[in-house]
Amino acid sequence: MTCRCDEIERLDGDEAEAYASGHLRLIERGRDNYEMYQCDRTASSWIMDFPLRHWARDHRGRVRLRREPFDESALPIGALDLGT
Repeated sequence: MTCRCDEIERLDGDEAEAYASGHLRLIERGRDNYEMYQCDRTASSWIMDFPLRHWARDHRGRVRLRREPFDESALPIGALDLGT
C-alpha cells in the first residue's frame, strides 16, 4: 500500500482499518479499546480507537485512525492536561 502518512491526519471506518493493516505496524494494543501504530517509512505515530463504542449495538463502534500529535479539538473530553 502506498504511504500517505504525510498527506492525511485522520481516516474513519473501513478506510482506516485497511490503511492500518495494509501499511502501518502495530506497536501496542491498549486495554481500553485502542491500538498504537507506526509507519516504518515516516516514523509517524498513529492511534486507532473506537469513539462512541458504548452506544453502538456491537459495542465496537466506527473505527477512527488519527496521526499524532492531535490538535486540541481531536482529543477526547477530559484528556487535556491543564497543569492542575
